[in-house]
Amino acid sequence: MKVESIKFFTSTGIRSALQNLWYPANMCSVVDINDAVEDARDAQDLVKRLNQLRLTHPFQLDRETATKVRLRRTDSFGNTSYLEVLK
Repeated sequence: MKVESIKFFTSTGIRSALQNLWYPANMCSVVDINDAVEDARDAQDLVKRLNQLRLTHPFQLDRETATKVRLRRTDSFGNTSYLEVLK
């Protein structure tokens, strides 16, 4: 998938760093996430590839349009975050 930008933000719109997707630091990297996004053929494939990484919580497809894909994840406290990929 050709990507223009990747954003990670909370449900209130506060931007967050991609490093907040995993813990501890040696489990994953920003490069792994970028590779998963670039190698994905479509939104469903992107969800599958990201969920194969060792992230803290799995993603679900929230919305897909011709220009963007938005994925949602909810942590154990009920906090929702979004990963938005602009094509």
